[in-house]
Amino acid sequence: MANNPTHKLKLKAEGSVLVDDKGGVVKYADVNNFPILKDMTMFYAKLEKGGLREPHWHPNASELDYVVKGKVRIGILSGDMSRETVDLEPGDICYIPRGYFHYILNLADGESELAIAFSDPNPEDIGLTGAVGFLDNDLLGLSFNTSPDVFKDVPKPDGNLIITPR
Repeated sequence: MANNPTHKLKLKAEGSVLVDDKGGVVKYADVNNFPILKDMTMFYAKLEKGGLREPHWHPNASELDYVVKGKVRIGILSGDMSRETVDLEPGDICYIPRGYFHYILNLADGESELAIAFSDPNPEDIGLTGAVGFLDNDLLGLSFNTSPDVFKDVPKPDGNLIITPR
């Protein structure tokens, strides 16, 4: 038990890597690397200066963000189109209900770190870049009531960027 504790995992050091790039790092713990987590998932997120956790939503999970280091801004858009933007510092938490569109922006002069808990063992993630990448320019033009040519230079990634650098 002492060499392999059931109830402890050093998330920052031992979590599985989801992202590691210029914008930051995301590591996670789930039932696969921390078997005691049967009904939830935990993320460690480090955002570099100016880093952005791209706008996204989780269709199947609510999210609780705890700021460990730095300062972040979280913007939340609900299903009834109400909007809230909050700035958080170490010790602050923010709750995001399932399905709410949101982002996390690092406001600190250096890096910011968060511990993030999800209410589902396999949180689904639909990011803005993946959603826009799914749509052709004609659909985007119709959606924004403008010419499809407006979107000709918009990158269309196959998936989510997750974290972007400034």
